[in-house]
Amino acid sequence: MGFVDIAEEASRALVAEIQKETGTAPLSWPAPPGYCRAQAAIEKIRIGLGDIGVLINNAENDERHKLDQSHLRNGMSGSR
Repeated sequence: MGFVDIAEEASRALVAEIQKETGTAPLSWPAPPGYCRAQAAIEKIRIGLGDIGVLINNAENDERHKLDQSHLRNGMSGSR
């Protein structure tokens, strides 16, 4: 298992918790917000673990954008 996170301190704590519970530490890479940085971190995980079979995007704590209708101004329809 590997994961990419923008919260480095929380990531280190999660790695320690998973290792304590399972005996195995997951691979973890920090990735500041941004598509290119995330892609690079995902590639590092692929190199470390092999092909990725499942990718979960869990951005529940993404506070970079306010919830508004800006997506409508960008040509996107529907709700977020």
